[in-house]
Amino acid sequence: MAVKVAPSAGFCMGVKRAVDLVLDLTRFKTEEKIYTYGPLIHNPQTVELLKRRGIVSINDYEELEKLPPGSLLVIRAHGISPEERQGLKKRGLKIVDATCPRVGRVQAIIKKHAHQGYLVVIVGNKTHPEIAGLMGHAGGKGIVISNIGELSKIPPGQRLCVVSQTTQNHAEYEKITEEIKKRYPEAVIFDTICDSTHERQREVAQLAQEMDATIIVGGKNSANTRHLATIAAGAGKPTYHVETADEIPWDNIKQAENIGISAGASTPNWIIERVIDEIMERKTLQKGLKGGLFRLWVWAVKTELYAACGAGILSLVASSLQGIKPSLNHFLLSTFFVFSMHTLNRLIDHRDSTIIGSFREGLYQEYKHFLLILSLLSMAAALFLSSTGGLLPLTLTTLLLASGLLYSIPLFPKGRKFRRLKDIPGSKNLATPLAWGLVAALIPALNENAITPATFVAFFFVSGLSFLRFVISDLQDLQSDKFIGKETLPVLLGPRVTLKIVNLVAFVLVVLPVVAFQMAWTSGLALFLILPVFYLWICSYLYDRKRYYAGLTKEGLLETAYYLAGLGQGIWIWWIHIKGKF
Repeated sequence: MAVKVAPSAGFCMGVKRAVDLVLDLTRFKTEEKIYTYGPLIHNPQTVELLKRRGIVSINDYEELEKLPPGSLLVIRAHGISPEERQGLKKRGLKIVDATCPRVGRVQAIIKKHAHQGYLVVIVGNKTHPEIAGLMGHAGGKGIVISNIGELSKIPPGQRLCVVSQTTQNHAEYEKITEEIKKRYPEAVIFDTICDSTHERQREVAQLAQEMDATIIVGGKNSANTRHLATIAAGAGKPTYHVETADEIPWDNIKQAENIGISAGASTPNWIIERVIDEIMERKTLQKGLKGGLFRLWVWAVKTELYAACGAGILSLVASSLQGIKPSLNHFLLSTFFVFSMHTLNRLIDHRDSTIIGSFREGLYQEYKHFLLILSLLSMAAALFLSSTGGLLPLTLTTLLLASGLLYSIPLFPKGRKFRRLKDIPGSKNLATPLAWGLVAALIPALNENAITPATFVAFFFVSGLSFLRFVISDLQDLQSDKFIGKETLPVLLGPRVTLKIVNLVAFVLVVLPVVAFQMAWTSGLALFLILPVFYLWICSYLYDRKRYYAGLTKEGLLETAYYLAGLGQGIWIWWIHIKGKF
């Protein structure tokens, strides 16, 4: 079962701008509620999530009347009429305008031509909120039509200005405007359909032709999402409009070898990714060796065992970099440490994955007691293994485990912005790589009482590689992290600055091994460790191209970098065996 996702699926520019604006406001407000004039976007799951962040939708006049003066009210991307805007100002409300710039352009066209005496013909859905705002700018000189049959409503002898709702079906608009040209040759016609809407519709039409079935993800009350479903169905292939992954009709698509996925302009990334995750899960039902290996890999990624064993491999690499003989003790200590810390923190703070949904959510809910016992046993094992190296390794491991346990636990009373260590902006992206570096690189050196320049090289390599892995993952999760209030580095600094940091760290991790080898601090192994750095840089490049991946696939591919470091070590050992010292 292969999956192809339309590149333009998900938030359009206008919706993303409005959502970012509102979420940025919540970062600087603790208790004060933020109100939106109508639902911010046409997606019930997202609206419910916004409520949890103190963003409340005002849906009727009575609710608006109850707002106290000075309340913060956001005008959504659809825009409003001039009369409504004046009414809001008279009530003493603080207004934040999140009208989509492309909707604003249509409003300006309407206002200008209505003032010049044109009758403005707006092609769109009469009940859509954008249409209400557009009509208000016509100043009583506008008419709405939804199809060719309604052209008869246009009074004769009028100079016409024709525009469309920005999310209108492009093919339907062309049919209507062609007919208007025939009847009113002097009509002034503007193509005001949003470019992203046009591109989204073109992609869906092509996708539906290529695939055995198409799934359109988005709110059932979203006009642009319904248009996409109609276009896909027009290809004559099975098409299904779902709001969440729970609505996927598996019995209807189980025979489909190739499934296309697109989504409306109001559909957040994480809902699209959950749909992809569910389809990926179905692939684990395949029989044979290939299906069995895939199920094993999925299980390892879900349980954090894949990441934990990757940390163990990094400890072997770090030992070799320092000239220390790699041991099973080093491997197991890092593996148990990472498994216990990652699993316990997910169990302690399960709220985020429950709100957004995660490919791990089902596993953690079903086996939470078993995973809790397993993680506590892993913690005990890590402490025992560290104690075999002496007091210093044991003390360091104990401090790191204690810090990891406290990371997600509330330490301060409610009402404070930072109640947990986890709430400190960017803490996850810095603290986790630091802990990985200390356990995988420093503890083996402490065991041997041999702190050398190579120890610092190994520490920076392990910490830097894990830093790249976690930051690239957070770049992918930027949208969902903003919604649930996670202050990761990409949320704090923005994606552009974060990508520059990623490139800088990757550059340092490429230069450092070369310098370390030239200075004779490390062996030639350092040169082979450029491979996983280059691999993660490619992963960051794919993020920059805004590709969609299943959450499970994304996490698994990023964690594969640790195994590539082990591969580099293996190639180096082979090289020594064949060629001699290097």
